[in-house]
Amino acid sequence: PACVHFKPEYIEMAKQLQKDYSSSDIEFYAVSCDAQPEICSKLGIEDTPSMFAFSKESTQSIQVSRDETTEEYTVEQLARALNLPTGAT
Repeated sequence: PACVHFKPEYIEMAKQLQKDYSSSDIEFYAVSCDAQPEICSKLGIEDTPSMFAFSKESTQSIQVSRDETTEEYTVEQLARALNLPTGAT
């Protein structure tokens, strides 16, 4: 499945975001829609892989957009969804 093939990229983005933003407050989790369909149904996931961000203060999800040029997920798109300052190093 596409989500399985996405796993290495997801792990690398998580490492890069934590490095770029030096934050231990950022946590990453993966969910299998085959194993946990109720979570995917609640989030309205119709296509995989899908990425969502949640702030610590809320249970409201924010869907992470794919890069308009490459149609891939990027660290920058994830940072925007998390309202992190752009250009952080």
